[in-house]
Amino acid sequence: MFEMDRACDSCRHKKLKCSKTRPKCKKCLKNGWDCCYSPRIKRSPLTRVHLTEVESRLEYLEQLLTELFPGVDLDEIYKCESYDKANNLIGRLLLSIKDREAGLNEREKQKPRFHFDSSAQEQKWIIDSGYGGRSIPLNSLPRDPLLGFDWNEEESTYLKDDCMGFLNTDSDNRGYYGAGSPSSTLNAAGIDLALFSSPATRCPTTSPISDPLLLGSDLVISKLLDSYSVNFHPYFPVVFWQTFMECYRNQSELRFSHQWQILFNTVLAIGAWCLTEESDIDIFYYENAKSHLGKEMFESGSLTLVVALSLLSKYAAWKQKPNSSYMYHGHALKMGVSLGLHKELSPAVTDICLKEQRRRIWCSLCIQEYHIALSHGRPLQFLFSKEDVSISQPSSMNESEKWTTEPSIYLGFIGSMRLFKVFDKLWYNKDRSSKTINSCLRLCEGLNATLKELPKFLQKDISSLVLSRFVHEHHWLSFVRYSLRWQKLWLVLYAIRELIEDSEFTDTEEKYSSTTSQRCCILLQESAQEMITSVITFIDNNKLTPFFAWNCTFYLFNAALIPLTSSMSQPSSKERAHWVAQLQSVTEALEVLKNFKVPSCERLIQMIDQLSDSIRLVHHDDFFNNWKPDQ
Repeated sequence: MFEMDRACDSCRHKKLKCSKTRPKCKKCLKNGWDCCYSPRIKRSPLTRVHLTEVESRLEYLEQLLTELFPGVDLDEIYKCESYDKANNLIGRLLLSIKDREAGLNEREKQKPRFHFDSSAQEQKWIIDSGYGGRSIPLNSLPRDPLLGFDWNEEESTYLKDDCMGFLNTDSDNRGYYGAGSPSSTLNAAGIDLALFSSPATRCPTTSPISDPLLLGSDLVISKLLDSYSVNFHPYFPVVFWQTFMECYRNQSELRFSHQWQILFNTVLAIGAWCLTEESDIDIFYYENAKSHLGKEMFESGSLTLVVALSLLSKYAAWKQKPNSSYMYHGHALKMGVSLGLHKELSPAVTDICLKEQRRRIWCSLCIQEYHIALSHGRPLQFLFSKEDVSISQPSSMNESEKWTTEPSIYLGFIGSMRLFKVFDKLWYNKDRSSKTINSCLRLCEGLNATLKELPKFLQKDISSLVLSRFVHEHHWLSFVRYSLRWQKLWLVLYAIRELIEDSEFTDTEEKYSSTTSQRCCILLQESAQEMITSVITFIDNNKLTPFFAWNCTFYLFNAALIPLTSSMSQPSSKERAHWVAQLQSVTEALEVLKNFKVPSCERLIQMIDQLSDSIRLVHHDDFFNNWKPDQ
């Protein structure tokens, strides 16, 4: 007789003492029961570690399926309730694999082929290029395709195109603005931007630069530092203000005086620009900051320089210098990588404040990188894998650098970074064939879910009484609440616009149901309307500053692109009157914003008014002709 290590099924079920003998225990022999020894059940531990491991494996499996079967909706796989349905689905997947392999073989044939021309006197490689891909459209090419993309933004007082790259009417010597930029969208809709070109005009200034001695006085500097700390720092908190002020008051030793001067003068320039007063004294401090760059920019690296260059990027974007802004930011990003900002410090480092400073700086670089790449239609300058970047996101901390659940100035960074991470995972980082209507809808759901995870005082459904108390205690909270919603809507509009401008989309649209297409179309129009309404509400209920006005203009015009291109491409739509009314409300808002150091508003108003009043409608065979809200 063999003895088992656990009771038989009958004894365990009846809660009897089992003799644990084989082939039958004593109780089963006596009562004539079936004696079966089932193996011990291995139960999964209900711990957070185990659940995280399971979630990671599931996420990896989903990513693998998405890569193997691009364009396949995973929800369909989950909904298979019978073998027949699963078998049919597998058959379709196998068929898609064969089609994909055939396409790969075809592309392989089209790859550049290098061969040696033996008939030539000299040895040379002949390149037969068969690459398709996306090339620069003809209407976006400068007259000189080689040197015509050169740009020069040294002259800061003259303006031919708008500062945001919206209306690049002249392609010559303006740099490159690719797919996804507003100029690309207007071109795709058949709008001739050359109609709105005009001779270079001088930017309006009302007062000359004052005496340098006066601008260096303690009284003026104190005023500009206050302006920076109130009007800009809460929305872009990369400067550790306590240390910065200690250096200014000579209470802390400076390691590199030249680098400090770059940062100090940049802060003063931003503080001067953020004042609502009509003045150009910010240029004085900007020129001072540039005068200290020199070889420091290329032959040394420090956190001070990273922060200074990042701030210079923001300032240059406001001052009609989009390409200069791009270059300042690019150097700040590369310097940050050279300092290891993308890596988390060892757990042995217990200084939380030090860790948080690194996280905030890296977070600001990532947010600025996505913003510039998307708005200019340029690729990301960093192509890190998830394993390469280990640094954590910033934490919500109060002025005493203690963790808090109350409003903190770092929540804007935290919310923006979460939105861009979702956008990168569900849309931006996907290959072209995987960017479908369904994946776009999943992106929208993911962005909405991310916003709902933020603290209650950042939600839309908070009571007005509670919100007023929070805003009274934290003056910066109102703009942070609005800007996070604007960023979410901007990313939604970007994704749908990319689908529209994709020339291959019309070939694949028939794969999807008309209901899904209509849902995406309605989402496009509703998102644009929501952003326009939200920006106008902010303008009507908040005291504007140049910083607020610049952001309002950026998001407002991105939203206005939708009714603008819709009215041009669907002249017979019943919604046209509604779109024209939307554009009218946009121009009224721009009339207010143009008084806050945003010269772009004049050009945008001119373009919208002329297109709204124009009888000539441009017919363009694009995605909008297939998507009509009134169908």
